[in-house]
Order: sequence, then C-alpha cells, then structure tokens
Amino acid sequence: MSGFGEKAIRLAARVADGYVSTKPDADAVALYREAGGGDRLTQGGLKACWGPDEAQARTTTHRLRRNEEIGGEATQLLPLPRHYAQPAKLISEDMMTAPCGPDLHVHLGAVRQYAEAGFDEVYMGQVGPDQDGFFEFYAREVLPRLRGG
Repeated sequence: MSGFGEKAIRLAARVADGYVSTKPDADAVALYREAGGGDRLTQGGLKACWGPDEAQARTTTHRLRRNEEIGGEATQLLPLPRHYAQPAKLISEDMMTAPCGPDLHVHLGAVRQYAEAGFDEVYMGQVGPDQDGFFEFYAREVLPRLRGG
C-alpha cells in the first residue's frame, strides 16, 4: 500500500502486505516498520529519463511528468486531471528532480537514495520514448554497479 503522511503509513503497517513510496524517505520506512510493518516488503519507485543529451531528457521529463513536482497536499486534493494543469504551469524545467540524461552517477545516486532510506526494492520507469536505450543503459551501466556496491 502506498502512503504519504503518518496516518496513511500507520494504516499501511496495520493492514497491508507491504509499503510503497515514490519518495526516498527513511523516516517513512522506519515508521512503517515500527508501526507494525516489521520485515514486510518496502518498495520505492521513481521515474528517470535516460537519453544521450541531458537537456533534451530534462525537457522530455518536464513535458510529460512535471505534475510529479507539485508539492504539498495539492495532489491529494485536486479533484480532476484538468486541475493539475494549473499548478503544473508553475513548474520549470530546472525544478525537475528525476534523473535525466546519460550521467551514470546521477542515476546511481537516485537509486541509492532509496536503498539508503531502507527500501527493499527500487523500481525505475523511463519517461519518454527511448525505452530500449534506458534498458540497455541500466543493464550495462547501472545495475552492475548497484549489485557490486
């Protein structure tokens, strides 16, 4: 079960088979475990945009996923998809936090934040059309380094 905020995380610890989050929040993982989640699975998920050009990858991420940068409780309160367009207009390309481009260390750092926060598994999703390039990059560059420490 996904949960943001103390009440939701405590509920997940009581009723769910595991905990899922899109934020590398060590306090949330600790709360889940202490509130009854114990050693049940915790999963983190994030988006990335691999591409040979960092600026183009950032533009792609901004075009397709800028609503992920809307902060606070707005994403829980906005009633319709069209309402997301209003605060999304305030998000600039330089505000995007997803790893973008070809820099191995940027992608490694993003995944490691989840591992360091205590998540058992981390799931990545490619933003944009170059799915094959993303999978090749992660298989060849990222995963071997993560497995090796």
